[in-house]
Amino acid sequence: MTDHNKTNCLSTRFKNVNEKFLQMEEDLNLFDKKIDGVYFWERINIKVCQEIFESLGIFGQSHSMVERTLFNKILFSLRSLHAFLFKNPFFSKSSKIVFFVRSRRKLFEDGKWWDIYCDPIINYLPKSDYIFLEHPYMFKHFRPSKTENLKYLDILLFIAALRRELGLIKIKFNEEELNFLKLVERKIKEIFNINIELKEIVHQNLQERKSEFDIYESLFKKLNPRIVLLGQSYGWETIIEICKKLNIPTVELQHGIIDKYNFGYSFPGIKRKKRTFPDYFFAFGDFWKNCVEFPIRKEHIFSVGYPYLEEEKARYCNIKKRNRILFISGGGIGKEVSKFAVELSKYKNLDYDIIYKLHPGEYHRWKREYPWLDKANKENSIKVVENDNPPFYKLMAESKIQIGVNSTAIYEGLNFGLDTYLLDLPGIEYMDHLIERGNATVIYSVKEFVGYLALPRKNNGKKVNIDYFFKPDALENIIHKINELSL
Repeated sequence: MTDHNKTNCLSTRFKNVNEKFLQMEEDLNLFDKKIDGVYFWERINIKVCQEIFESLGIFGQSHSMVERTLFNKILFSLRSLHAFLFKNPFFSKSSKIVFFVRSRRKLFEDGKWWDIYCDPIINYLPKSDYIFLEHPYMFKHFRPSKTENLKYLDILLFIAALRRELGLIKIKFNEEELNFLKLVERKIKEIFNINIELKEIVHQNLQERKSEFDIYESLFKKLNPRIVLLGQSYGWETIIEICKKLNIPTVELQHGIIDKYNFGYSFPGIKRKKRTFPDYFFAFGDFWKNCVEFPIRKEHIFSVGYPYLEEEKARYCNIKKRNRILFISGGGIGKEVSKFAVELSKYKNLDYDIIYKLHPGEYHRWKREYPWLDKANKENSIKVVENDNPPFYKLMAESKIQIGVNSTAIYEGLNFGLDTYLLDLPGIEYMDHLIERGNATVIYSVKEFVGYLALPRKNNGKKVNIDYFFKPDALENIIHKINELSL
């Protein structure tokens, strides 16, 4: 099978799997089913779908994972003790605004680790107005952090985990629930020809919910916020459930790409609904606001912009472009993208430098999983960027061309005037809008791409409506909306 046929086949399978998954959810009415009194499917559907993709070989591992070994558990316990003494949120006073975040921070030139979605907003808030609750990333926190009024959730997570380890949290399935889970497992086997241990997934999720619920509820009662801003909603269903119970409005700050195949946000049809979704959603721009059927009313979705991107674009506006091609990798498709980059680097008379920007989830494993890329990096035919230095937006500002598959970074690259090419790999469906508008070109082979290089720059003379994707005056918009919703 040629590379073109292989990638086209994978892309077709990606779309088919998504459509079959949606149909299965509808046929089994999964969003209306309860286990142990909880609407369970909305909490696990993304995980189940990801396992199906990985089992079918359509996607690889998206993010680096840290095993829950005894050593890591002990390390986490020690850090939890430190957090209890110095960063305990229960020692805080009530706060008007709570930021609840699990995001990987970036190291900036000021020597501090920034949360790129929240810190630009926090800079404009009085310290007394907010508290930032941070979930550990891969069992650790990044210090020194830019965020001032910062508290860690480690002690809460430690107590919840201890309750589970001691067997204090019980989840019992009745016969009807077990039979239903077996039915779903059979359906997955029938449709996708893979085995999923659904009972185990559901049990783990509901056990974590039950072990954490009353602890978080006590915390939010103590903090008594007027509004809670979330860095991400899926995975935080328990927090949203608690806030709804306590009548605390919740807002999600958009942090990435949204498309009809992103099941954290896309809920087409009357049978697909999510009860534990934030009350409001702050979108980067009108495009994102209208691109999917959100599980909340459209009047609760606001286009506000992206402060960090806006600031960085202004920062690098005077940088001179170089003959440089910037590859944007991703955990699920990095293997194929890196092979394309290496093949391109071997092309004779290529008058471009090649920069390969890894996704943070690949930083710790790319040399092991992409040995061909490691070899090209050592031979200096490709420059691999395996951390946050140089800054991603600086790379964009210096480059002329970007190549990727699907990522918010692709849209951000358009903001920096990059000619955009997309490899026909699983997930390119996320980018249909850009392709249809002529803002991106699909490529199937290195030879075809090199042919495009001989043509005039593709985006010259083409109008990319950046404001449609990223509304201007982002900080002003967000602060105004926060004040409005927290009255």
